[in-house]
Amino acid sequence: MRPQELNDFKSGEFKLAGNVSAVAIKSGAAGTADTSKGIIAFVRTKGGLMAEASIGGQRFRFTPAGPAATQPSGG
Repeated sequence: MRPQELNDFKSGEFKLAGNVSAVAIKSGAAGTADTSKGIIAFVRTKGGLMAEASIGGQRFRFTPAGPAATQPSGG
């Protein structure tokens, strides 16, 4: 972890993320699909629309260990 990333983690700020996506396909699309960008699977391509939306958030709390936990034991 880089120092700036560690400082961001220790700050305890709340982080949010969001995503929206949609796909539309028409009948016969399997014949004209461009497979050069990855794998595409079509099953009974009658056409349709798919949409998805998501939102998420997280917060971590960082509490440093006491001095005894960071010092090597003697002997």
